[in-house]
Amino acid sequence: MTNLTEFFRRFRALNVRSSADLDRLVETAQQLLQGADPHIVRNSESLRTHLTTQLATVQAHLDQMLVDGPRRRILRSQPATGTAEG
Repeated sequence: MTNLTEFFRRFRALNVRSSADLDRLVETAQQLLQGADPHIVRNSESLRTHLTTQLATVQAHLDQMLVDGPRRRILRSQPATGTAEG
């Protein structure tokens, strides 16, 4: 939970506003964990299951947002192989 809290803090600080959908998903995940005590989550199977299910839904939406970007093909020039005859 500490890692997620740190992620939410950094996400806001970086001001990543590339997508309203992404902002909404991060907000949803943050609301799910807001006020959750790690000790209680650790000891409550039903709460852990609920959070896991809800966060899996967020992850599924994130997975749908991911796009394979075009790959760049870098061509390197071949060194000259000719030899000087003299």
